[in-house]
Amino acid sequence: MGFSGALILVNARSVNLFGAVEYWLSAVKVAAIVVFIALAGYVIWRAPFGGAAPGFHYYVDHGGFFPHGLWGAWSAVSVAIFSYLSIEMIAVAAGEATEPRVAVARAFRATVARLIMFYLVTLALVLAIVPWTAAGTDESPFVKVLRTLAIPGAPGIFNGVILIAALSAMNSQLYITTRMLFTWRAPGMRPRALD
Repeated sequence: MGFSGALILVNARSVNLFGAVEYWLSAVKVAAIVVFIALAGYVIWRAPFGGAAPGFHYYVDHGGFFPHGLWGAWSAVSVAIFSYLSIEMIAVAAGEATEPRVAVARAFRATVARLIMFYLVTLALVLAIVPWTAAGTDESPFVKVLRTLAIPGAPGIFNGVILIAALSAMNSQLYITTRMLFTWRAPGMRPRALD
């Protein structure tokens, strides 16, 4: 309730405050991903070749690519796409830009580049450390990677990052919702119950 109230106040103040809060929440998320990529890279680099040690052999072990056929891959892609449904925020936020055409095009290119850099690289590293058969069975694959390095308090650290990511998503969705309600102020655009 406290987090919800704080984010409502942030969004009720101004778009500048929303932007500042979202900037810092995103900075924490990006920093956590960069640190994770560095740590996961270290785990793979220091691992001996062969055997059950972490490494890229996990890509082809346990049935290789597509062990459950194309349907399994399609199911995974559907979940991944669902995770990035907030990308429409770029278009909604264009109303705040001084040059929407330039800002939206630049934002979409940057978003795609960041998705490839952060999401795919992170996923590739996780799969090289945790076999897909063990991913998500007892704890997060990210926590498994941190446990491999014997980092004290790894679950707490990761849960803190998850909380920050959830707050960031909540902040963004609240912004999008209020912007959509704002655009409905024109006659005939909003449901009559809101009149």
